[in-house]
Amino acid sequence: MPSASAAQAFIRRCRISFSPVVPSALGTVITTNHIRCEGEVKALLGIPEDVATWALMPVGWPIDNFGPLTRRPLAEVAHADAWGTVWPG
Repeated sequence: MPSASAAQAFIRRCRISFSPVVPSALGTVITTNHIRCEGEVKALLGIPEDVATWALMPVGWPIDNFGPLTRRPLAEVAHADAWGTVWPG
């Protein structure tokens, strides 16, 4: 099983790849939408019934250009330990 740091590195690499500078780059998103039809998703992917899935991370090539992306500063959208406490960094 991959370590948490391996998963974080994978997500980071996908974010880097999914940029307007890199055409035809892979994109990804962490999602829990599959929970509504978890049984069918497990059957499709061959996941045993006794295994719980909490989130999936599909990876693929985007069908359209979604860039350039603009993001608000982290301090405006993330909190640390309590609401209103600015995220460090």
